[in-house]
Amino acid sequence: MDDAQFVRRVLLGVGVALALVAACALLVRHPEIPLVLFAGVFAAVLLDAFSRPLQWIGLPRTAAVLAIALLGLAAFAAGAWLLGPSLVQQGSDLADRIPAAIDRATNLVAGAPVGDEVASAVKDGSLWDRAAPFVFGSLAGVFSTALGAATAAIAIAALAIFIALQPRLYLRGLLLLFPEARRARIAEVLGAVAHALRRWMVGRAVSMAVVALLSFSGLSLLGVPIALALAAIAGLLTFVPYVGPVLAAIPALLVALAASPELAIWVLGLYVGVQLIEDYVVAPLAQGSALSLPPALLVIGQIAFGVLLGGLGLLLATPLLVAVTVLVQSLYVEDVLGADVQVLGEPAPEDEEEPPPAPRGQPLRDGRL
Repeated sequence: MDDAQFVRRVLLGVGVALALVAACALLVRHPEIPLVLFAGVFAAVLLDAFSRPLQWIGLPRTAAVLAIALLGLAAFAAGAWLLGPSLVQQGSDLADRIPAAIDRATNLVAGAPVGDEVASAVKDGSLWDRAAPFVFGSLAGVFSTALGAATAAIAIAALAIFIALQPRLYLRGLLLLFPEARRARIAEVLGAVAHALRRWMVGRAVSMAVVALLSFSGLSLLGVPIALALAAIAGLLTFVPYVGPVLAAIPALLVALAASPELAIWVLGLYVGVQLIEDYVVAPLAQGSALSLPPALLVIGQIAFGVLLGGLGLLLATPLLVAVTVLVQSLYVEDVLGADVQVLGEPAPEDEEEPPPAPRGQPLRDGRL
């Protein structure tokens, strides 16, 4: 190696190191930026998945993607027009009921051994001040205001549409960052990530719909006020496995507790039952065992992303874990360690058929009769 090549390699290494340091600093200072990029790519994967049936019947890709985007916008507008007034009214009622429900709950626990301390912490706000950072983290930067959240939503939608319209253009640009000999493998791994994300989102969408329907039916039968708003919260928070259903149950329990402790017990049983149905019936049927992450890993990841990256980190924790798991399985376990592993989202390989047993008195020869 001559001096010029050595200098070029040193400069390249220093440049890569500086780029990594800059990326880490950006992630620490403005974590919402990479999260918005990932959310845009994730939404683009979903647009691509829903537009494929239209492409199969002969519709051009651009028309198919735009048709799905407009259909989604129309469905959102129709839902807002039909259910919006009820949701807004019930949401306002929920906000009005929560303080009285909290007061009733604190009065009920005041006589317990540690109840007085808990009640005083709730009333003076210190309990929430200590717990909130561990539950939701801090909403950093652009997401700290409603205007910032709306801006982020528009940015995610624009990214999703542009990437879904020309995915090969952005894929080619990304592959140029890797050595030519590795580009085919990187493209294969990125395809596996997209496949796993599609399967996960389909399963989540089915689970969200089922949970919302079951919650609304059960709350209505129990006579719980503002059942529609509570069911909508339960369905939306199902997007975040394990942590979401727990957070969704809190307002329902508070509303029920304001009426009577017995109703709160029935509501708790309802939410536990709905969650069991979602975990052990709906999710396995919708996603299959090939896309199941260990529950402990999911909860730890959600807490870590929520604390470090705020509300959007908690919301995107599971799809991020799905993407990272596929990357680690493919690029490290398979390519570096050389081990065989079932990549997340891929069907399990069929068991090899064993040769039939040889008839008595006729031995096997070379594995065949």
